[in-house]
Amino acid sequence: MLPALRLFCEENGIAFRWETEPSRVDLRSGLAGNICVLIWGDHPSATADAQQLEREMLLQLQQFLVHAGIGVVFSSSASVAPLAQFAVQITARLDESTAEPHALLYTNERDRRRSLVDVLERELKQADLLTRVESRPSGAALSVTEIACCLPASMPPTARKQFAQTCVLAVASGLIRFFLQEARVSIWACLKPALMNWLTGSSAPAPPAAKTAGERTASTDGHAAPAQQPGTWAAEVFFDYTVIRSELEHQPLIVRGNLYIKNTGQAILTNPVICLRIDPPDNAQLSGQMLPAHMVETLGIQGADGVKGWRLLKPEELAQEKRPGEHWIAPVHPVHIAPHTVFPFQNFQLSVRTTGHGRGGYVTVEGAVFFREPQLQFSANNRIVLSY
Repeated sequence: MLPALRLFCEENGIAFRWETEPSRVDLRSGLAGNICVLIWGDHPSATADAQQLEREMLLQLQQFLVHAGIGVVFSSSASVAPLAQFAVQITARLDESTAEPHALLYTNERDRRRSLVDVLERELKQADLLTRVESRPSGAALSVTEIACCLPASMPPTARKQFAQTCVLAVASGLIRFFLQEARVSIWACLKPALMNWLTGSSAPAPPAAKTAGERTASTDGHAAPAQQPGTWAAEVFFDYTVIRSELEHQPLIVRGNLYIKNTGQAILTNPVICLRIDPPDNAQLSGQMLPAHMVETLGIQGADGVKGWRLLKPEELAQEKRPGEHWIAPVHPVHIAPHTVFPFQNFQLSVRTTGHGRGGYVTVEGAVFFREPQLQFSANNRIVLSY
């Protein structure tokens, strides 16, 4: 089966890698390494309803693109656009002078971006949305492709949301179609998750080993865990990060990030264990407020309830051998995440070397969170993706 799967992946733009020890298959989306910057920001003249609708549209667009394998970076300006092939801005406008809802596309003089506008225009019209295209004068804004949802101020909120959702679906379809055309790969390149599920999740990182009664765990450090409540187990995990580019030549890119764990279920989640996987492993170094196990007692942050912070897990604490690029991190103090609350792993930093790899270098960071009791795993909704 493996040879046939490898040929299938190669023909459809999916990167295939097989490791013999331990035996596993890694698949990478054919669109991995592509980055789209989504521009957001406060508009003084916009109403609160328009700003809320715009935020919802941007978050939905991010999810569509990330699931297709395209990296997404949020920015409040076009200054970060050079880090990506394209930058897109979606705005929502509620105006009493607007007679009927429509999408407004701004084109510019750059041929490559004009072709993107053409693709977006076709997708919007196929979604039965009234679409207009306007030319924009030369200037710095040419680096951004803007789509404006122009809606009557009297339009009911439910109808606004339906129009916005249809618009986002069309824009996401157009962006994915455009990236596929640029990469010259088939739509199968976006279906890595489906293939990985078919392979029974063999590329997922191995969860940490269960502790024996005699081993020291976070829940037995003199702090009793609260009695568990019956209910559903659910969580959302997502990255929030900023990319900093030095003005000096040959300096690394710096990524400062946070990983958030949101308990969306009805039961308490206890003592998360985080796995960050960097690919390629040698292209970036991870740092931050994480301590080696033997330095926790001396360098950990002392609080009223004892030492707090995060520690790097030792290899013997994992169920399987740690794979290249994996970093396993656990809290040194008991953590209990109540339903409908968010717990952050904050202020980690990546130093990405951009020299010595030639053009076309990339780095991706995937995240997953594990809970030993019960045995749960939640993958991050998005990834950190850089190309240079």
